[in-house]
Amino acid sequence: MIPLYVGELAPVSLRGAFTIMYILFFTVGILLAQILSNPNILGNKKHLPVMLGLTGIVAFFNIPLLFLCPDSPRYLLIQKNNEEKARRALRMLRNKVDVENEIEELQKEAKYEIHEKSMTIYSLLKNHSLRRQVITVVILLGGQQFSGIIGCYFYLEKIYRSLLSEESHIFYMNLSVTSWLLVVASIMICLVDYVGRRFLLLLGFLICSVACVLLTLTLELQIMESRVIYLSAVFIIAMLTGYMLGPAIITYLVTLEIFLQSSRATAFTLGGIVNWVTRCIAAVIILRLEPLTGPYNLLILWPLCMVTFIYISAVVPETAGMTFLEIRQSMEFQANEDKEQRDRESDS
Repeated sequence: MIPLYVGELAPVSLRGAFTIMYILFFTVGILLAQILSNPNILGNKKHLPVMLGLTGIVAFFNIPLLFLCPDSPRYLLIQKNNEEKARRALRMLRNKVDVENEIEELQKEAKYEIHEKSMTIYSLLKNHSLRRQVITVVILLGGQQFSGIIGCYFYLEKIYRSLLSEESHIFYMNLSVTSWLLVVASIMICLVDYVGRRFLLLLGFLICSVACVLLTLTLELQIMESRVIYLSAVFIIAMLTGYMLGPAIITYLVTLEIFLQSSRATAFTLGGIVNWVTRCIAAVIILRLEPLTGPYNLLILWPLCMVTFIYISAVVPETAGMTFLEIRQSMEFQANEDKEQRDRESDS
């Protein structure tokens, strides 16, 4: 729910950058954990309880800080109908007195979605006007796990151990890859509101798709030529990069943007369910079929990754720089145009 909260607080022009900060600091946390897990620091039997306890200490100090965070102005005005609290929250967040333009935008959204109050998962699924948005969430969050990332992590350790003889070398390799992903996330913060969400999604899924095929080939060929393992390592890093560019976080950003306030949290819940179910399915497929098919089990999920890529290119709109209401109206307009075109084709 962190991308949901941050995305609701952010101004339109910086919504993408603020949301991607989540994955940036998530990666920073992974990097710090990898550093602390070094046997010479805390990654040993003596200091393991200390390392595990650090997460509790961070959470303990984080709790009082959360009380300083304001409620979402959108939640206050649209769902709680408390305009004055929403105005105060906006003034604090924007550090300025005049926030009437944003208040006006929230009022327009509240009027537009008056029939969508108290949206449950069941009512969301049966709502015909939101059918395209629901399908988009299911395909994006399902495609995230079918991008090949589960197989990537499955073979990651094996490739590292084939390449590097010493445990310390594997440790530094992990640090290097995580540091690279941190650089990618930093670049995305600068680009996401400039190049748009759609481009990064397409690029990310395309890289994952191509890297998945090439990784399968190199894993098979290394039986005949051991040096091919170096190419496998390159394609593993390429897949991780592609996953970071699109599937990892832009899928959540698009989910945030294609729904209005009263249905957004429910859509995130639905997306989370789809994400965990498909993650379980992908993991079972990899684990069960790998002894039978070897690296070719990666290609079983590859068509689903391509289906996601095709769906994004055909259906998912560009949402950068648009208010939530403008995005909804744009999607409804496109849906009506598609319906009229299908009617004309059926008549002819």
